[in-house]
Amino acid sequence: MSEPTTFQKRMERFAAKSGIDFAEIQARVARESACPRHRFEIGSGPYAMGARYECVHCGASKRLFEMGDYIRGYQAAGGDPKDICADWKG
Repeated sequence: MSEPTTFQKRMERFAAKSGIDFAEIQARVARESACPRHRFEIGSGPYAMGARYECVHCGASKRLFEMGDYIRGYQAAGGDPKDICADWKG
């Protein structure tokens, strides 16, 4: 009977077959997590459906609905939404 395959081994095989660079993904997640506070400059519009906007500090790429979730959490913690996005109208 063969030894069970670990999750790590399965992910390595998947990455090799699919061409996904997990090291790049891990680096991006670490960079985003280390960002002290995201800041997005989206302008006054019009906004394209599905467009992505980048944080000026860490380069995190977010869609408007993702930015909205982040801003609502920041606001719930007592922050001003304009700290995150000066053009935010939510």
